[in-house]
Amino acid sequence: QHYYEWEKADGRKVKYAIEPKDSVGFFLAGIYRMEAGKPVFTVLTRD
Repeated sequence: QHYYEWEKADGRKVKYAIEPKDSVGFFLAGIYRMEAGKPVFTVLTRD
């Protein structure tokens, strides 16, 4: 299980896979809504 964090570098997007070290799994907080029949979502993060 993992998710991707995107970062812009030199005018292009770089994809980083975020996952737990022990591969047990993890939980994410997020919000979503349906827009034009498709799900639109945001994962909530913090620094």
